[in-house]
Amino acid sequence: MTRPLLLSACIATLMLASPALAQPLPKEAAATISASNEAATRGPSDASLVGALHEFAYERGALYAVQASPQRITDIALEPGETLLSVSAGDTTRWIVGDAQSGIAGNIQSHILVKPNAANLATNLVIMTDRRVYHVDLKSTSGAAMAAVAWRYPIGMTQLSSLPPAPPPPAATAPQPPTFTPETLNLRYRIDGDKPDWRPLSAFDDGKQVYIEMPDNLIEAPPLHVIGDEGLEAVNYRIRGKYYIVDRLFKKAELRLGSGWTQKKVTIIRQTPISAVNDNGGPNG
Repeated sequence: MTRPLLLSACIATLMLASPALAQPLPKEAAATISASNEAATRGPSDASLVGALHEFAYERGALYAVQASPQRITDIALEPGETLLSVSAGDTTRWIVGDAQSGIAGNIQSHILVKPNAANLATNLVIMTDRRVYHVDLKSTSGAAMAAVAWRYPIGMTQLSSLPPAPPPPAATAPQPPTFTPETLNLRYRIDGDKPDWRPLSAFDDGKQVYIEMPDNLIEAPPLHVIGDEGLEAVNYRIRGKYYIVDRLFKKAELRLGSGWTQKKVTIIRQTPISAVNDNGGPNG
């Protein structure tokens, strides 16, 4: 089951708006932060290997280093029965972050799936559950990726988490699509370009968000790039079921996958001006 991810660009906005906030830290403070982060970091060499699974010992306040690579998905698995509340990523433009579940009702395990769009990228994840918080340091490389990551927990934590859980809600057999009010939708989008298996079926907006409908049983999730007057623009989006949900309106966007002569590109173009949004937040035509 895929959920919306809680993502924000507020910090960047504040840094630009307030010169006081943009001042660098004193050298001593910066050195202290760097030293504490380094001491708290647990890398691949600190994890036990179970096949391709890197299993860390869970410690409160630890920073877990996870290595990923383009064209590969890294699976970050939580404790069975642990309920995922939210996932926040620092860079949602160049990293694809989603979540899924395995198991059956009463023994559900949550997974966070991450994939970088390129090598030599770095960001972080904050994973919040009903039992604990995980801090993950993500780096991408053109080399080998960590296929799967999990944790082992102190005995006290395991005993606590083994208490009978509250009755679970009915388990969904498939990701639930977003709900729409037809009369509020602007359907005037054009889809141009190549015709790969992942070419969108449609695109529309509700005056606030753009929804891009993808084919059923999508195997590859191409990254989305919004194109503004000055080139590529940062945008937050997430994948829910077979929909890309973009958190703002745009005039033009591209889905790209591959490189060189094998690259496939599909363009999504809004056919009405963005200014054509009424005072109630709904589109006019």
